[in-house]
Amino acid sequence: MEEDEISRLGRTLLIGYLLETGLVLVIAPWSVLWDRNLFLEVWPALAGVVQLGAVRGLVTGVGLSCLGAGLWELLSWFLTVSQRRALGTPGFWHLW
Repeated sequence: MEEDEISRLGRTLLIGYLLETGLVLVIAPWSVLWDRNLFLEVWPALAGVVQLGAVRGLVTGVGLSCLGAGLWELLSWFLTVSQRRALGTPGFWHLW
């Protein structure tokens, strides 16, 4: 693999990771899975803290930050691709 291909793969994986992690962290605190999980069975004392609205909101905020970073990277990638195409520069900047 060339360095350009590795860079493209890395950026694609980063965008996918940020978007997926953000989506899970936004949805999970408000789902049934949040109240019924292995950690609460192992450490029942955490149940009171984990079920607080502030903790759920904090996790959702982290998820929104991840989603924002993923969308920012995706937008940056598309802008870079469009600029390279406008200049007629071939290479790894072409979308799949």
